[in-house]
Parts: sequence; structure tokens; C-alpha cells
Amino acid sequence: MQLKQYADAVQYIADGQPDAARPLLQTLLLEPALLEQQQAPLDDSSSGNSNSSSSRNRSGQPCDGSDAAASTRTSVVVVPQSRALAGMRFRALVHLAPLLGVSDAALMTWAEALRYAPCDARAWESVSLLLCQLGHLEHACAAAARAAELAPGNLLLHERLVLLLAAARDWDAAGQALLGLAAVAGGYHHPW
Repeated sequence: MQLKQYADAVQYIADGQPDAARPLLQTLLLEPALLEQQQAPLDDSSSGNSNSSSSRNRSGQPCDGSDAAASTRTSVVVVPQSRALAGMRFRALVHLAPLLGVSDAALMTWAEALRYAPCDARAWESVSLLLCQLGHLEHACAAAARAAELAPGNLLLHERLVLLLAAARDWDAAGQALLGLAAVAGGYHHPW
């Protein structure tokens, strides 16, 4: 595996050279060890278990903070090397997706990244922005709501949710989100 390739790609991104980083990340994602991560099931949704609706983070823990030992929803044991490779694939996807611009390819890249880290609020925030730019406002609202749910203390995510819901003309949901924003703001009276 080319860890240096990943480091070089990140450095190119930091240096403002996205065109140099894109092929490095795309090549890295084609590495056999990382391709195996793409094809391996990450949860038990393929096993026919109907209770698999709960999201899990990269370490296999439920996003809702419940005790994983008490959960009967997971039957997959992830070995540390596999977990590390899945994390590497996630990071490569997260760096590649913005380099693909406002496109369906970027959306598919984000969707794959979220398979590896469904509890990553930043990824959901980025997906909501991309969906909005692609003109899928209702889906953007859902992604923004998920981001706000995952990072309940993040004022910016709650503001964005209110704005997206208002843009979608979902006034009832926007009002509820505004109440949530006021609660997060801790008594701060927002100009809205």
C-alpha cells in the first residue's frame, strides 16, 4: 500500500494543487487491500437482520452511544488491520470527493465514505452542501438534519438546517429547527 502516496495527495491539497492530488487518491483507492474494504460488508445489513437500521462508527460502536456489547445487531467482528484499512479508505474518499466538484461522481464518493463512517457529522454536512448544489433540496435537508443530530452542539449545522428547510419552504420543520437552534445557542437570541 502506498501510504506515502496518501501523504503526498494531502500535501498537494494543502498546497492548493487539487489536480495533482486527484489522480494520486484515485490510484490509492485502486490498491488491492483498499478494494477489499470496498467489497467487504461493513455491517450486518446483508445478513438479513431487520434490526440493522442503527448506524455504527468506524470502530463498530453504535452512533447513539448505546453499549455495543448489549447490542445484538452486529455479527461482524472487525480485526484491527481491517479497521485501519477501512479508515484509510474513508480518509482517501473524504479527500477525493471535494476534488470531483459538483457532480454525481462526488456524490457517489461521499456515499461510499459514509458507509465507512455513518456517524461523521462533517461528512454529512459536506453531503448536504453538495446535494443542495446539485438541486436536491429535500435530500440536502435530510443530510443536514443528520449532521445536526450527530453534532448537537454545533451551532453552524443547526443554522444551515434552518436555512435549508426555509429554502425548501418546509415552514413547520424550519420552525422546529429554529427552536432547536435557540436551544443550542443557549439563550442567545438569534436575529431570526
